[in-house]
Amino acid sequence: MDTQVITRVPAPRLPSAPPREWNGTTPHRFYKDRLIRETACRGLADRLAIVDKAFPHSRYDAMVLASNDDVRSDMASLERSTAWTIMRLAHSFVSYAHAPATVARFGLAGGQTHVCYNYDVDTTDRENAMYQEKRFHLHLNCWPGRDLAGLHAMRFGDLPATPERWRIVDPVSFIAQRVAFDALGGSMGGYPILPPDARRDADQRLPIGLKVVLPGWHVFLRKHFALLLQGLHITLRHGYEAVYLAFVGKPYERPVEWSRPRLLEATEIERNVKAMSWLTPEAKDGLVRLGSVLRDVQPREIEWYKSHPGSAVRLALGGLDYSVGFSGAPIPDGGSPSADSDDRVIMALQLKLFGNVGGASLPPLAGSSAAKLDRMSGSEMMSEEIADRLEFRNLWMKRSLDEVETFL
Repeated sequence: MDTQVITRVPAPRLPSAPPREWNGTTPHRFYKDRLIRETACRGLADRLAIVDKAFPHSRYDAMVLASNDDVRSDMASLERSTAWTIMRLAHSFVSYAHAPATVARFGLAGGQTHVCYNYDVDTTDRENAMYQEKRFHLHLNCWPGRDLAGLHAMRFGDLPATPERWRIVDPVSFIAQRVAFDALGGSMGGYPILPPDARRDADQRLPIGLKVVLPGWHVFLRKHFALLLQGLHITLRHGYEAVYLAFVGKPYERPVEWSRPRLLEATEIERNVKAMSWLTPEAKDGLVRLGSVLRDVQPREIEWYKSHPGSAVRLALGGLDYSVGFSGAPIPDGGSPSADSDDRVIMALQLKLFGNVGGASLPPLAGSSAAKLDRMSGSEMMSEEIADRLEFRNLWMKRSLDEVETFL
C-alpha cells in the first residue's frame, strides 16, 4: 500500500498530567477550571463550552464541548441551531488562524489547521476515539510551520504488521469507504464525494477515508451544512445497523462490556450481504471478504485482553465508530485576509472497526495522508510556550466575542 503516513508527530505537552479516568460525572466536575467558558444556547436546552485541553493535539488548540449534563454524543442529538453554532465557532477559529496578524504574531506560516470530531459512544471496554469523553466535542487544532518542519512520511505498506499499524489505517478502511459511499448515494447535499480509489488517494496524498469536496471553509457558516452533518450521522447509523444485522443475524444492541456478539457462518453472511439492494457489487464483495476472515472472540481471549488493554484494539464490533475531519491548504506566508481564500477543503470520513485512535490524532499533516500524533512523549512546554498558547486562544475568543454572542 503506497499511502504515505507519518508514524510519529510529537505533540507539546503541558506539565500537568492529563486525566486518565472516564468522565462519568458532570463537565464542571471533570474539567474544573479548564472549562473556561460556557453558554446556554439561546432558547434551547443545549449548552456549549470552550475547554482548554489538558492533553493537547497541537500547540494552539481549543475544544468545543456539548456540556449538557445529559450526554449528547453526536450531531444528530443536538438541536439544529446548536449544530450550526458549533460549525460557526469552527469557522471563526480557522479564519483567526489564517489572519495575517495571527500568522505574524505566532509564526504560523507553513502550518496547518484541522477541525475534527469523533463518534464511538458504545465502546467502553477498550481505548477508542471518545475514550474519556462521550459528549460531543469538536477539536480545533493549529500547528505552526516550525512544529511540522523535518517531518518525513513513509510508505504505509512498509510498516510492520502490529496493532500500531491498525491504529494509523484501520484494516477495513477501504471496504468501509465503499459502503459509506453507497449509503450516501455519491454526494452529500450536493457536495461531491470522491469515489473510493486507493491509487488516487496515494498519488495525491489525500486524507484517509471517504472524501467530500467542499468549496472552502465558508460552508461552515451555512445552516444547511450543519443539517447535513446531522443527517450524515443518521445515515451512518442505519448503514452500520444493516451491516451488523447481515453479520450477526439480529438487530444491533449495545454490547455488554467485555463481550462480543457471535457471528453468523460465512455463507450466511454472504447471502445476507448480497440481498442488500442499496450496495454496489464492489461494496458487497468487500463485505463478503470481511465476513470470510472475521471470527468470534473466545471467552479465554476476552479474559486475556482484560489484563492486556493495549492489545484490545483487536476486539471488533463494539458499535458505530467514525471520525469526521476537515483540512485545507497550508497557511501561506503572510496569512490570508480570509481562510475562505482556500479553493478546496476536504472533509474526510473515517469509519473504523479495529482502530482505537480518533481522527483528531490522525490529521493529514506535512504532505501525508495521516500523521499519528504522539501525545505522550513530546517535549514539555516551558512557561513562555504556555503563555503563548494561552494568548493565542484568548485572542481568538476576544476576536470572536461579538460574533459568538450573536448566535449563542
